[in-house]
Amino acid sequence: MLLLWRVAQSPAQRAGTTGSRGCYDGGVRVDVLCFGVLKDFFGGERDQLELPEGTNVAGLLAGLQDRGTGDVAVWKTLAVAVNREYAGLGTVLQDGDEVALLPPVSGGRR
Repeated sequence: MLLLWRVAQSPAQRAGTTGSRGCYDGGVRVDVLCFGVLKDFFGGERDQLELPEGTNVAGLLAGLQDRGTGDVAVWKTLAVAVNREYAGLGTVLQDGDEVALLPPVSGGRR
């Protein structure tokens, strides 16, 4: 099981003025942006997580699914972007990456 750490940040860290690596050595810190229904599942639009080095998109999603909702339909149809480019499940996450979780949208006019 993948363990996810929510990173508590000081104002200086949010502004990018410190070099702190987080709560353990060998990890990577990623910003996770949630859109649509995922904002409700996780209680907000943005989170910063600390992951083990070498974690890929599939590992991140598995950990988030355990932490979030059991609604399998959302997770099967989710698109993921890393640094504003669509990414596959095997994409390895790097320190400082921005990961956007994009659930399917519906509605609109015909």
